[in-house]
Amino acid sequence: MKYYILLFSLFLVVLITIAPAQNPYPPKPLKPELIDIPGDGGNNIYIRWKHFATVPGIKYYILRSVEGGEFKKVTPLQVKTASPVLENKPYNDFTKLDYYIYLEPRKDDVPIAHVVRMTPENKESLLAMGAQKINRVELEVPPKSMLDELPNVFAEGDYYLAIPDSVMLKKLASEKVPMNIWTQFGFKLPYEGPLTVELMPSKDELEFFSKGLQIIEENDVPKYLLYKYCKRIVSLVTDSARYTVKYDMMSFFHRSSKEIPIEPGKHYVYKLRLMQVEKPIKKVFEDSDTAGITPKDEAPIPPNDITALYDSALKELVIDLYYSGFYNVLFYAKIFDTKTYSIYRTTPEDTAREKGELLAKISASWRNVKLSGINPDDKIYILVDDSSGQTAKTDFLKFRFASAESLVLPPGLHAKDKENDEGKKAVIRWGPPTLAVKYSVENPSPNLKTDNVESKNLYFTRQNGGTLFVAVDTTKIPSNAQKVVNIIYPVPLDKLKIRVSYELWTNYDDKALYGEFSLDGRFAVDKDYTGERVFENIPQGVYELKGDVVTSSGKTLKNPEAVVKIKVDATKIHSTKFNRPNYFYRFYRGTDPEDLSTFVFVGDCDGYKREFVDNYGEVSKAKGKFYYIVQMIGSAGWITQSEPLGPISPAGNWFNTQKTVIAIAVIIFVGIALYFIYYARKGKDFYIRPIAGLVHIDEALGRATEMGRPIIYVTGLGTIGDIATISSLTILARVARMAAEYQTRVIVPCYNPIVMIVAQETVKNAFMDAGRPDLYHEEDIFYIAAAQFAYAAAVSGLMIREKTAANFFMGRFFAESLILAETGASTGAIQVAGTDDMTQLPFFITACDYTLIGEELYAASAYLSKDPMQKGTIKAQDFLKAIEVVLLVLGIAAATSGMWWFTNIFRAIGTE
Repeated sequence: MKYYILLFSLFLVVLITIAPAQNPYPPKPLKPELIDIPGDGGNNIYIRWKHFATVPGIKYYILRSVEGGEFKKVTPLQVKTASPVLENKPYNDFTKLDYYIYLEPRKDDVPIAHVVRMTPENKESLLAMGAQKINRVELEVPPKSMLDELPNVFAEGDYYLAIPDSVMLKKLASEKVPMNIWTQFGFKLPYEGPLTVELMPSKDELEFFSKGLQIIEENDVPKYLLYKYCKRIVSLVTDSARYTVKYDMMSFFHRSSKEIPIEPGKHYVYKLRLMQVEKPIKKVFEDSDTAGITPKDEAPIPPNDITALYDSALKELVIDLYYSGFYNVLFYAKIFDTKTYSIYRTTPEDTAREKGELLAKISASWRNVKLSGINPDDKIYILVDDSSGQTAKTDFLKFRFASAESLVLPPGLHAKDKENDEGKKAVIRWGPPTLAVKYSVENPSPNLKTDNVESKNLYFTRQNGGTLFVAVDTTKIPSNAQKVVNIIYPVPLDKLKIRVSYELWTNYDDKALYGEFSLDGRFAVDKDYTGERVFENIPQGVYELKGDVVTSSGKTLKNPEAVVKIKVDATKIHSTKFNRPNYFYRFYRGTDPEDLSTFVFVGDCDGYKREFVDNYGEVSKAKGKFYYIVQMIGSAGWITQSEPLGPISPAGNWFNTQKTVIAIAVIIFVGIALYFIYYARKGKDFYIRPIAGLVHIDEALGRATEMGRPIIYVTGLGTIGDIATISSLTILARVARMAAEYQTRVIVPCYNPIVMIVAQETVKNAFMDAGRPDLYHEEDIFYIAAAQFAYAAAVSGLMIREKTAANFFMGRFFAESLILAETGASTGAIQVAGTDDMTQLPFFITACDYTLIGEELYAASAYLSKDPMQKGTIKAQDFLKAIEVVLLVLGIAAATSGMWWFTNIFRAIGTE
């Protein structure tokens, strides 16, 4: 009896510890973890949770309750799941794996999954622990229909299925390695660049292959084997459950805002809501368990990774104020509540750091600060304060003695309000303008050569990006080393290609446009602004490459940095790089040049740049004065700093200088238009060529009158604000007047109700002008529908039922144009069309008798109305087009003959 009681007790223990509560399917989201961010003023909450791959969610919503109130969405957050479950998604099924799984429970978290291969030695202990045999390994999320078959258990485990490919043992692996590592072994190749090497498998690979199919953890094998031959496991399936081990860590920074504030001291409760979709299509929401938190306003956190560089000869101290680890993420996300850094100097006896001398007070956004007059035995510490007045102190800084870098601020450093930006930005510019060039000597169609080096006992490892060594003692070869069998490299041809790439390190004031180059008399101008030029069919040899920077005035920059003269070795395949400087710039904006604490960090840029633009943002509304400080930071961390630049006041511009050419064209056009309008009003009759479609209006109306049939006039799908619609209504007035004279019925079906009202008045006035108001019928001008194809169908039906003798399509048309034109053509009516939409013109030209093409539609209104204003405008347009054609011809001739000064004239006056 005691024996049975003992067995039953053991069974209960195994059941409790090994078989945790199984999740029903579909499972609900896991409870979120809430973290109060330290040093943030109590205004941020970090939320994270685990999303297991087999959870069939589309996206998460985060809901919050304040002090026990109603749950509301933390909008607009919608966290999409990384691996949604889909119906009929393919998956992999692996069976006959002699592996077992057991779980290690954890408090307030999912259990840890342990996967063990059963052996005669551990068989008894595994069975005693209640381990379950793994029948199937799922490498992808199975379809939902399969997920319903077994209970789902979440467990944490980073497992992979190793699938060694025996075919790989018979193949040589290819690897790219840098060229320079071959020089130490005496190889002299006509090539510089990455080479392809063919490698034998390493000892690690051979051992890995010998084990066959296996389940491994991430750290069981070298990384390169893991990523090359293994696949991540999603679920481990036994007879009784599916153990999902793959998950994504989801997270969200909930930051305080006006709409959804977070206040220290208040209690907040969060939960997750997972949106799912089931068939038949309906949205299903599952809520997680709740988690609560009360954020606190804690003391600020000082930078935890401070470097203090000290030059004893200059007595200068440069302090780098950095956060490392997760704090670095919080700092750059502007989560920390830090206001200013106060830097103090004191004596070694002041261990409490309370009697220091204030050396500098800067904004907490500063990354670096430079102090002068510092002695080697001085003790420096930093006091950090936040917006609520709390403070924190650093320990004494440890000096790192070194010699300062020689850093000189660039010439011409200045700040000003940015041009043509409506007072929204400031710009800092400096010099000198520089032309940076690199080149590559290439094979147009390379021939590859393979050299066998197996006898040289060369081995390759992936350490440090690829390392070669000669194995003197074959017994000491690392297990991850692979023997080099072949090297493959290109052999240069007799004629090569030289590709010259360049960058203009200039600013807006330099007016630089492009680079022009010559290679021993061969010229290449980058008129397309591609940033590179190619010289083809270059015989092997050494050449001189010259380069200049062309400005918008057609001249070249003369300073030494903007002129390039280098030798190009075209005897081998190789390439060079841009010689970029190893320093960079940081920029700070402030309001008081005497108080550094008013200066805040606004951005940084690489050392090769010559311009930095600062977007004022909300501060521009203050309409105050701003100053800027520029720091140059060297590769070793030393800095040099400018004096405050400014002041600068945000201000809009009266005129956008980038549109000078447009302004000149407008002035010319208005002047010509006023000239023609003036003389047109005096009675001068300007000639406008006859437009074929309008000339035959009489013919169309005459035919309708003879046949006793109506005409239909379609104004298109435009609104009353479209130019094409307005022109169409002008033509309608002329057509309606002639129809009144011929006593012909006019039908005007309208797409837009406002256009209908205007069309009714237009036709009514036309009939009155013709002296036949009795023939006007308001019901013939009517509204149909504001739906494109419903309108097209109705108009097509009208043309067929009314048997119209003439159809006019004038205005803005879209896809319905072909339907209308083909229907009208099938009735045998005369058709006149006109539109400014180039994509619809082919259909009208094909199916209609006469077509007004493009601007003819606009000219038609002037042609018919005889209005001096309209005729003067048309003549002005014609003259402006004539001027444009002349300039175009001159520009083509100048570009063809290499006289780029002509095109540069237009860039020089504001269009660049």
